[in-house]
Amino acid sequence: MEECVFLHGDLEKITYRLEGFRAPFKEVRFIKEITVIGAFQMNHMWLVKMRSKAEKDALLKTGGLQVKGGFCTIIDPIQHDVTVKIHWVDFDVSNESMRQALSEFGEVLEVSNDNWTVAGFEHATSKTRVVRLKLKEGVVLEDLPHLFKFGGAPSFLWPRVGHRFA
Repeated sequence: MEECVFLHGDLEKITYRLEGFRAPFKEVRFIKEITVIGAFQMNHMWLVKMRSKAEKDALLKTGGLQVKGGFCTIIDPIQHDVTVKIHWVDFDVSNESMRQALSEFGEVLEVSNDNWTVAGFEHATSKTRVVRLKLKEGVVLEDLPHLFKFGGAPSFLWPRVGHRFA
């Protein structure tokens, strides 16, 4: 599993086929580094083997892929890195303040703004942040609270891919 990653696709975008991964992997320039790829137990979970651990690590640093218009999380089966989305974050809350607040759960690897993918609004940032963190020993995803207060207003952490408010 040293060279492998799991892809966890948006549940609302099922059914996944190999063709759906072509453009996203070309976009991040990793398509030629894949040696094995296939569905893993369920259609929204795929196992990918890269040519080397270095290629795997580089792919993990991309933070995720857009597949079929939905977010596809890249998971290291060896490490306990997780990617979560935090919704309803006020515009004036800095990524650094979120990093500090979430550090009690582990090492925060990245906090980034989630941009809209709706045609015409791709340039605009949403009120959602994408957070990648390596959980502390003994901490599991379910230990993270669903509600946080950043900047005095509640923010909602959704630990699964595919959540919609509509």
